[in-house]
Amino acid sequence: SVIEFLPVLDLLTSKYNADTLPYHVIIPFLPHYGLSGGPSDVELTLSDAARLMNELMRSLGFVSGYVVQGGDIGSFIARILSATYPECKAFHINMLAPSSEDEILSNANITATETEHVQHMYDFSANGSSYILEHGLRPSTIGLVLASSPLAALSWIGEKLIEWPDHRYPLSLDNILTLVTFYWHTNSFSRNLYPYRPMAEAAVENKLFNVPTSKAKPFGYSVFPAENILMPEAWAKKAYPNLVYYKRNQKGGHFAALEQPETFLSNVEDFLKLARPLIEI
Repeated sequence: SVIEFLPVLDLLTSKYNADTLPYHVIIPFLPHYGLSGGPSDVELTLSDAARLMNELMRSLGFVSGYVVQGGDIGSFIARILSATYPECKAFHINMLAPSSEDEILSNANITATETEHVQHMYDFSANGSSYILEHGLRPSTIGLVLASSPLAALSWIGEKLIEWPDHRYPLSLDNILTLVTFYWHTNSFSRNLYPYRPMAEAAVENKLFNVPTSKAKPFGYSVFPAENILMPEAWAKKAYPNLVYYKRNQKGGHFAALEQPETFLSNVEDFLKLARPLIEI
């Protein structure tokens, strides 16, 4: 949700003015999310969403190129953009799900902290990821349930907003209610479940989801310690020789931009400092 990025926008407006802002910032709703529309009779895939995001950037005048940032579903779209569209010159993500094309190394190549984090990911996969199956295999069923009652929506979405952040720095009740209320009043949560289908289908077959990802364009990856899905540095560098920026942060979780906006913005800007000379935009 765009709401997750509002604290980052506040930081940008206090740090820069119209004359000193070093880049344009576009934070769109993904298709079917929030205020963004979409066809009601066609299932939008992740590839469709990436195509629409690229068309949006072109329509805004960024034909010569842009850099994309994403987390969660946005991280998949960012990776697809990097692999598919020449206008996407570089990409930064804060969730790196191992893909079926990645060579996963043994735990001997990672630090003790990363070993604990990988175990957290395995525990999440075993005990906390059943929502992916429900979203991906029965999207209309759970969608109708969540659209029937604000209490149902709060229970389903609020659980994630409580469990997935860094528990040392929980989201405020105001933030939780704002995010859920926005989905409720835009009647949009039930529309945005379909991108989970390929993940769910892969999970049923005990396989990794294939995510097309550039291995040539500058790539930045920020790890937050409470994120549920990750790749340790050695794995990421082996899989992606184009990884020019890797940062393991000390606090924050799945909703990094909302939880730790200062750290999130610092990571993105540090990546841009490295990437811009390489892409010349």
